[in-house]
Amino acid sequence: EAGDQKKDFDDEYKKQVLEEVEAFGQYLGMEIPADKEYYWIAVEAMTAELPKDWVEHFTDDGQAYFYNNATLQTQWEHPLDDYHRSLLSK
Repeated sequence: EAGDQKKDFDDEYKKQVLEEVEAFGQYLGMEIPADKEYYWIAVEAMTAELPKDWVEHFTDDGQAYFYNNATLQTQWEHPLDDYHRSLLSK
């Protein structure tokens, strides 16, 4: 039935989102699943806008990197990743 298909899709989507949040949480230094109460930090980091003067670019093979137009700095990590890591240690 259509209702069952929607539930299956919703469940699969929730599982996929949770896996992405957990993977990003691990990247930030979380212990999964022990740090479940801090998953909101991973979500915030995953959706963070770039600070002023920062621009996202991509290599030819699709890897993201970040460039600051004011300082001419280039880096692989989102400029706010360290900030989000610091929230874990508070």
